[in-house]
Amino acid sequence: MGYSAEDFYEVVNVYNQSMGPIPFVVYAAALFAAMVAAVRSRLMSVAACCVLAAMWLINGLVFHLNFYATINSFAWTYAALFIVQGALFLVVPFVVDRGLVFARGRDLRHLVGLVLILFSIFLYPWFHSTEGLDVKSLPLLGTAPAPTTFFTIGAVLTGSASALRWLMPLPALFAFVGAIVAFR
Repeated sequence: MGYSAEDFYEVVNVYNQSMGPIPFVVYAAALFAAMVAAVRSRLMSVAACCVLAAMWLINGLVFHLNFYATINSFAWTYAALFIVQGALFLVVPFVVDRGLVFARGRDLRHLVGLVLILFSIFLYPWFHSTEGLDVKSLPLLGTAPAPTTFFTIGAVLTGSASALRWLMPLPALFAFVGAIVAFR
């Protein structure tokens, strides 16, 4: 990693400011996706997949290619993988698994999923704000990689077995890579 935390937050600041209200619209869409995914409905699960697809595509096409690439030479690789994940969210519920459903459950997998969703929505931005960052420098759910990854893992954990098989590998990989970077 050839950049500092300050470099990263400066990139996020410029990125957030260039996006105008889009991060907040995407954040609201993520809240919507979290609520509708809790309803055991095919239509609501497809809506949640579309929101997740938009989040991953924004991260890949906008954040990684146009902003993160200025400080990280691997950003192009990350962008490609984020775009693939976004495409998976558009393809899997329509082609691979037409029965894909997200829903509430009472087992440990669903509980962990719910905790990760709530963490990405509420605690992740709060933790960063305690570091003295203003809202313009916060990595926001839906438009920044880490909170989007946490949210996605949580959502996929509430899905069917095929959701885990098709939609979990790349978010799990990004969580692993992110943990390595964060704990350097």
